[in-house]
Formats: sequence, C-alpha cells, structure tokens
Amino acid sequence: MNSKSQRAPRARLFGVALSVATVAAVSAAPAAAASTGQRAPVHGVIDGFASGDFVYLNALDTSTADFAQVSLSQSAAAVSNQKLPRNDSLGQRVYDADLGGKNAYGHASGVSLNLGQGDGAVPQARLTTAEAASPPRDRKTTNLVHVPAAPLLDATVQPNVAEANTRSADDFCVLGKPLSQGVANVADATLVATDSVAPGFALLDATGEVLDRSTEQLVSNGHGTLGLSSSSTLETAGVTLFAGVAGAETTIKVLNPVTLEAIAGGFPGTASVKYGDANGNTPVLSIKNGTNTAVLTLQQLIGSGATIDFDGLIKVEIGLDPKTKIAKDGTSASALADLVRITVIGKPAPSSGSVGGPLGSVLNPVLGPVLSALDSTGLLQQIDQALTAAGLTTGADFRLGHFEASAEVPQGGVTCGLPVHKTVDKDVVHPGDRFTYTITVHNPYDCTLQNVRVADSIAATGGVLWKVVSTRPTADQVSDDRVVWNDIGDIKTGDSRSVEIGVVIDDASSSGRFTDHATATADCGTGGATGNGRVTLTGDDIVHAPDVVTPAAAGSRLPDTGASGRLALLALAFVSAGLLVRRVTAGSRR
Repeated sequence: MNSKSQRAPRARLFGVALSVATVAAVSAAPAAAASTGQRAPVHGVIDGFASGDFVYLNALDTSTADFAQVSLSQSAAAVSNQKLPRNDSLGQRVYDADLGGKNAYGHASGVSLNLGQGDGAVPQARLTTAEAASPPRDRKTTNLVHVPAAPLLDATVQPNVAEANTRSADDFCVLGKPLSQGVANVADATLVATDSVAPGFALLDATGEVLDRSTEQLVSNGHGTLGLSSSSTLETAGVTLFAGVAGAETTIKVLNPVTLEAIAGGFPGTASVKYGDANGNTPVLSIKNGTNTAVLTLQQLIGSGATIDFDGLIKVEIGLDPKTKIAKDGTSASALADLVRITVIGKPAPSSGSVGGPLGSVLNPVLGPVLSALDSTGLLQQIDQALTAAGLTTGADFRLGHFEASAEVPQGGVTCGLPVHKTVDKDVVHPGDRFTYTITVHNPYDCTLQNVRVADSIAATGGVLWKVVSTRPTADQVSDDRVVWNDIGDIKTGDSRSVEIGVVIDDASSSGRFTDHATATADCGTGGATGNGRVTLTGDDIVHAPDVVTPAAAGSRLPDTGASGRLALLALAFVSAGLLVRRVTAGSRR
C-alpha cells in the first residue's frame, strides 16, 4: 500500500513533464527560420595592402643624419581583421595615428618629406595628406596647394582622396565601393632643381597631371564566395630626367594606366598576380631623347627590360619582373614592381656607360646619347655636388612607378549573402482556406542589385493538398510546387523589393505542415579601380508554416473562443497527456 502511494506522485510528475514537453515541442516549431542569406563574419584571416608611388627618392648617409626621403603622389590602402600594416616595403610609414579598433585604412599624399630621421620614422612633412579609417565609414579630401621645398622639390598638388568603408569590426562585406582606397594626385613636380649643374637643371621634371590609386575591394572567386583584390594603379604620367642638359634630357611617359594587382580567392588556383593590361600588348612606356623614341609594351618590359650601368656607379633599370608570391591553396598572393629604378651606389668617377639587357638594342639609339652626355660633361660630378649641397652625400634609390600589393583571405573565401526574408500571413489554415507567402529581397550594399532572380519551392508533409492560384507580380514559371521570377527588377542601395504567392488548400487535404524555401540571386558591382567587375550574391530563407488542420483533427476542440488553431493543438496535447497520466495512475493503484 505504501509502495503504491509512492508511485502515484511519480506518475503524476511524469505526466506533468510529458505535458510540458509536448507543449514545448509544438511551440518550438518555428514559423520562419532566420535567413541564411545574411552577411556572415569572416572566419579566418583577411588581410590586404596596396601602395604606389609616382616618384620615390631615398638618399642615405646624409651629412647630418641617416635618412632622407621624398615621395611624390603616394597612395595606400589597407584592410585587415588582424592588425593594419604600418610600413610598406620601402620603409615608408603609411599612417601616423593609433588605429586600434579599425579594420580599413585609406591614404593619399601629394608630397611626403622625411629628412634627417631614421627608417620608419614619421615624415616631418606630409603635405596635402588625406587619411581615412573605418569603422565607421570615413572619407577625406584635401584641396589643391603649391608645395615649394627647393632645392629638393617643387610641386602643385591636386585634390587627394582617402576612403575607408567598412561598417563594423567583423563586417567586410562592402560592395559597390572599395573596402578602402587612396587616390593621390600631383602636377608639374620638379625634383632636385639647381642652376649649379646647368641653367634650369632638374634631376626630374614632371609636367601635367599624375594620378596614383591604391584600392582594396572584394571580387568574385568563381566558387560562390568572394576573394580580395589589392591593386595599385599609375595613370598616364610623364617625366623628364636630366632636364636642362643638352643631349641628356630624357622624357619617359606612361602611355596607358599600369596596374599591379594581387588577388586571393580562398580556393586552389584562385590566387594570382596581374601586372599591366590583360594581353601585355598595349604600349605602356615611351622613352624619348632628341628625335629618337622607343615605345615599349609591358610584355617587352617584363622578363626583358634594359640596364644602363656606369661601372657599378649608377645603375638604371627599365622594366623589371615583379617579385611575386602565390599560395597554391589560393589564400594569398603578393607582388612588388617598379617601372624604372635608378640606384646611385657611390661618388661619381670618370667612367663609361653601356646599355645592356634584352632590350639594349632597342633602347641604345635613345639612351646612348644620354650616356655620352653624362660622361663627357662631367654631369655626374655636378649632380653629386648639388645633392651634397642639399645634404645628400652618397647612396640613393630612385623609383619611377613603384607598385606593391598583397592579399590574403581564409580558405573558402569571404561569404557575403543576399538578405532574403520570407513570411506567411497565416500560421494555421484549414481545407478551403487561402494564404499568402511574401518574399522580400533587401539591398544593404553600395551598388544597384541587378538581374534579381527569385525561385520558390513549396513542399508539405504527406496528404497535404494545395494549389498555387496567384503570383504578384506575375511569375515567369508557375507550378504548385515551384514558382520562379527571372528578374523582379533592380533594387537600389537601401531599398527592398517583394513578391507574393497565393495558395489555396484543397478540400480533400489531410492535416500537416508546409515547408517553403525561397532563394534569390543578384548581380552587384564591386567598385574600385579594377573596372566594372560584378559579383553574384545568393541568399535564401525557409519557413515551416502554415500548419494545416482538418475537421477530423480539430473535432475534439473546445468551442472557438478566438484563440489560434495552434493554441487549440497545444490544449489537445495537454489534455491527452493528462488522460495518459490518469491511466498510469489508475494502473498503479490496482
């Protein structure tokens, strides 16, 4: 008797637990699942850096310190979920401020000067500099200004622009704009000008406008996710070397934009380095002396080039292979290149020069007179005296058209989805009822979504019968289990567009539940410096609704009091569990 009385409370407890579990199981069935098309955080390393210099001069061993640096039209862009880089490969410090908590940075500087400080030090003068860091989004512009800093340089600096467009610490899904960008612009720049060498002499004289752009942006990797492109582009530019010296004046022009781009896609075979144009046959460089001109394509320059060597004293290299590193798994790529590099190794001495390399025969008619003029006039000694008077004694590294770029993404690339949300206007329906599915596509990006395709699949548990009776707007393909709109129209930034499907439950339908899966795809422009590239975005959403309740299943319901059909099912489950408890309890008493 005692043991039976002890069993009863346990049976009742089991009954209560069963009732609670039944209610929880029914109520836990979601009416709508979260959209899997939402943008996802990056799981792994994303890191990119690009920089470019129209002109870079680094002279070592000055009379007063260890470092002297001048940069004309220098741009940089960076993005990272680790730590933003502080220096480029030339030792130029990219930014000065503390960027803790920032994941994107853009920089543009018309003129940078660093005299009498060590490598990596902050430039003494960063004139007309635009710097931007995000999050939050940031864009800075500097105005045109004239920069006199004789005898080292004189330049007119055009407006410079810096952008950083990430929205949060883990959101790298920026499309339609670059993740970050720096655009530097100078005009009529003169470097190392002094009459002590020759009337109107300048080591370098640039006429016209020069544009240097560095960009970080997301690109398609061909595997349904996105890769990272880091690029540096030098627009058309022209300079004259040894201006004012008869026979030695040499004009070098960049005829068409030259781009160095590193791409990491996150899959094997998706990492690459691109330099110049697609086929390498577009003229990119012309070199003129007097009446002689040589026009070179990038294909000629890469792997060929020419070297002018003054017995190891001065070395001029035109056209160099970019130094590249490409990961086989596609997660990283990096490169560095220079169009023209001049290295001054020591003090000038009487010597003879020669033009060597595979392009020597092409360039010798143009550059031969330059060598003769430099050798016969003692110009090297005069240049050395001018540099010494400016505080620059021995050793110099001069670059015209310097590029560098690196990109790294996680395996599988970066996931950026298309936000899709699906709703249903009724949670519970009965035979003969009509309900409506609504599918909404949202555009959070900085591009206009185009070719927006929506495909919807309708399924249900066995015995449920239905018919699709309407679509709005009219769909291109309609059946009872699949509806497709080939293009629902463009969606501008921040806007949404919705479509609807009307469904009727057949009178002979059984009870059950619908599962509806909507998928959307759209094209979006990547933005940035590499043209009108587009990526395809995909998003989807699933709803497990509505529930279909037949009269037989609802026959034991209490009179309708306005509660939903789902609540009636919960009540029925609760009563059934109570009856089960009563039977268990009665059996325990026998």
